[in-house]
Amino acid sequence: MAWALGWFAQSRVYLITAAASLALGHRCAQTAPPEASPVAVALALGRLSDAHVVASEFDWEPSRGPWLDAAWGRGLLFLGTPHGEGQRDLFCARARVSPEGQPIVVSAAKNLTETSLADEEGLQVRGRYAVYRARAFDEIQGVSLLDLGGARSDEWHGGWLNRWLLRLRAWQETGSFGGVSRTHIATAGASQLLLRLGEHTLELQAGQQTYGVDLATRELSMPHPGPQDLVHRVVVAEQHQGGDQWRHTLVDLLRTELGAEAIAWLEGGMFGVEEDLRRLTAAGDPDAALAPAPSAQPALEPGTSGWPPTAVPSLWASPHKLSPEQPAILEGVWQALADARNSDALGEQAGRPASVGSSDSEPLFVHTFVHPDRERPAARLWLIAMDMRRLELRMEAGYEEPRPETGPPGRGSLPVEPALLRRVVATFNGGFKSVHGDYGMMVDGRVLVPPTPGAATVVVTQDGRAGLGNWPLSPKIPADIVSFRQNLQALLADGKINPTDRQDWGPRVVGQSAVTERSALCMTEAGELIYAWGSDVTGATLAQGLKQAGCRYAMALDMNPGHTGFFLTHILPPESGWRLPAENVQATAALEGMRVFPKKYALWSDKDFFYLLRRGDGAPSGGLQWTPSVGLQPLPAATPAILSAARTVGTLPVELLAIEPGRMEFALSAGNEPLLEGTAAPRRALNDVDAERELLALTLGHATLSARYGLAFGESATLPLRDEDATLLLGPSAEIGVVPAGEELRVVAGQTAVQLPSLLSAGEVTTRGQQRGPFRRRGALCVADDGRIYVAMATNDSSDVLALALGSLGCRDVVELDRGSNHEVTLTRAGTPSRSSQLLPPPEQPGASDESTTLHGLSRIPTPWTFRFGGD
Repeated sequence: MAWALGWFAQSRVYLITAAASLALGHRCAQTAPPEASPVAVALALGRLSDAHVVASEFDWEPSRGPWLDAAWGRGLLFLGTPHGEGQRDLFCARARVSPEGQPIVVSAAKNLTETSLADEEGLQVRGRYAVYRARAFDEIQGVSLLDLGGARSDEWHGGWLNRWLLRLRAWQETGSFGGVSRTHIATAGASQLLLRLGEHTLELQAGQQTYGVDLATRELSMPHPGPQDLVHRVVVAEQHQGGDQWRHTLVDLLRTELGAEAIAWLEGGMFGVEEDLRRLTAAGDPDAALAPAPSAQPALEPGTSGWPPTAVPSLWASPHKLSPEQPAILEGVWQALADARNSDALGEQAGRPASVGSSDSEPLFVHTFVHPDRERPAARLWLIAMDMRRLELRMEAGYEEPRPETGPPGRGSLPVEPALLRRVVATFNGGFKSVHGDYGMMVDGRVLVPPTPGAATVVVTQDGRAGLGNWPLSPKIPADIVSFRQNLQALLADGKINPTDRQDWGPRVVGQSAVTERSALCMTEAGELIYAWGSDVTGATLAQGLKQAGCRYAMALDMNPGHTGFFLTHILPPESGWRLPAENVQATAALEGMRVFPKKYALWSDKDFFYLLRRGDGAPSGGLQWTPSVGLQPLPAATPAILSAARTVGTLPVELLAIEPGRMEFALSAGNEPLLEGTAAPRRALNDVDAERELLALTLGHATLSARYGLAFGESATLPLRDEDATLLLGPSAEIGVVPAGEELRVVAGQTAVQLPSLLSAGEVTTRGQQRGPFRRRGALCVADDGRIYVAMATNDSSDVLALALGSLGCRDVVELDRGSNHEVTLTRAGTPSRSSQLLPPPEQPGASDESTTLHGLSRIPTPWTFRFGGD
């Protein structure tokens, strides 16, 4: 019987083999098995991720064939509510699927977003691409495009070891060694945003506007005309795969596996060993362990305008010399910060002088050093002071840190805006990672992490001022703040070191503050900002050095080698696109020993950073060729504040003058104004002190019996003020503004009000602006939203051309420089051939000899654009 069965099988072996081959071929030809039960998969995903998952909110990645799907698993993406509460996050997972399409086992679920305040929604998967929205604060915060095929080669940084470690980290985060390539499109102002993921393009529709993203190049096409109403700001950013140093990547890997406390313990031990080695090296020679220093620069004496700062006192009886080779450079003495790129042509191509210093011998940055540790004489802290009269502070979030709670992460690079890039002069590091404290950050009005009350904070306001201080007890964000970054508590506040008695100034062993590389930012009593950097300091000695430097408030920034640095930077803006080519960036470390890739913050940064712009380098509106006005300029003269340009309205040439905000003071002297019985006497001329400060004089004519435009010096009026007239209002601090006709007007002590005809009201030319009259020299003035003051002058029979010229510069309310007497408008500038000195004395002083009431522009001692923020 057995023999018979064997013979039967042997005789049909070819038939059995052929049948099995056909079945296998048929099964392998099926590229997509039948879909698994959505309810079953959702339940399995929920159990695996400890989240509530809805059956309609997951989608499969492309199948790789039934056998690979069964053996290795098929990827899927899903939206889930962690622990069944709060907002949805985006997860990825892998499910082994049977040839019939039923899930065998679901494993390796990873939370890709972890945004506690954002609700991820609108998930779509097509082929290797996926897209979703993030909503927070009732607005769409951004859209994220994922390439499930893995990160591109240019998204991995560093050497081979770092790239290998980055792939391990990608596996930790996504369950794939190739990772996920992410492109984030941050938006603001849209309550609804429709997504259409096509084969080659992602379309975003907001109202009537449609944006397109090419899936291959990630280039964004904008609607025409540009963004309006629903989407006020669109920022495209690519998320790279971590940093560029293998040590940092290894620490991140171990922190995920072992926990933050274990890594803090290991780092504390490592810092202790390094400190012991430094002490042995420095034994008997306090200068032996000092790091190499930059090239010597001449010592600078404090300027009459408060810059450079005064010398920093030493803790030591004899100030330390920098090194035996450079004995002339002493502790606490400020020198100009050397710029190794001053022979490079890149800065000139960018439209700026190649040197960071200025042409009038007042550099933008000066530096010195102190030895703040009495127990460790060799420990040195470097100080870099920034001239905040001429600089503007900005910030950006990294593409990983701080870890956002409200949607897409930060840009991780400088904004690719040509006008802004031309003004960039420096970048420096930000604060700690989120794992070391979820300290708040907001960039350009978009909150990534809400503020922590009481935390040390640096803020930037709408008018470009930088403030340092403790965040108030309320988490509410003041309306005038556009960006902020927090880190720990104050290092120094009002002269007191460590006012909150904090012990841990970074990852540490309990009760210790490790000796390592640290950085900080502080504000002095004079309002200057100082960046501090030391390679072997503690939190306490960092604060001590800043107190020596005269800092009023100080906050700790990042720490540890490879995380801190200050870099002088020149950038040539690209001709098109939103990516900044590396060859367009020239950057060097301000000090030797700063071990960060100098171009990192400009190109791609996993962590947040700050950058500095030249203030006043931004051209006024209108696309005109603005040049420094002939005559004396207010201090600092290296940054002109009075600019001139010309344009043609129709066929008529119009002369334009622009005055930068905050650079001058203004005063008024009355001409031949009518005197009414019982009214206050006007101020007829400037006092001697103001006369010596006069830089320009602009005549306004005078009121007549038929045209009694109001005039008031303080609360007592010389001529009654009328609501139907526009008003030029000079504030108690000599600022200037235009109050439109019809608005309620109240003049208080210290203010001056002079009323003038309105040519442009709420952007519309008024009846006065359309009137015709004799040909004469006419003038008009306005104050734009950015605080710039514009003056237009032309010879014509009407002032409508002046209104149109100033309206094209962004002004909505324009006044005519004529109080009713029909005088020719004149502009006098100090330092011109007719005014060879800064002084415009009587009888040449317009307000003393002319019939016209005169607006005077006065020089002022420049002050930094900084302030003390928040509470104590």
